[in-house]
Amino acid sequence: MNELQRQVEQLQTYKQEMQSSNEALSNEKQALEQQVQSAKLQSSQLQEVQTKFESEREQLENNLKLESKFDLDPDTEPELAETKEALAQAVRQLNQLKQEQGTDA
Repeated sequence: MNELQRQVEQLQTYKQEMQSSNEALSNEKQALEQQVQSAKLQSSQLQEVQTKFESEREQLENNLKLESKFDLDPDTEPELAETKEALAQAVRQLNQLKQEQGTDA
């Protein structure tokens, strides 16, 4: 009977060790699953940021292409400034004439 009782105690000890081990493994599995979910979320967010970055980069490249099409020759910029000023002066004169005609009527 003593031998049987000792074997029962050994089996109970073994059972407790296995339960503890299973619980530890279960906790570890749960922690790993959480890490996987977190990694998936980070990957998704990174993909979103990368897509946005690529879109903005393409937009900037397109803007640069457009700007380069309209780059002015530095030699003609003073002439353009003079032309712009002359046009502005002409518009002011036209507006003044309209006002004078409006008050004369």
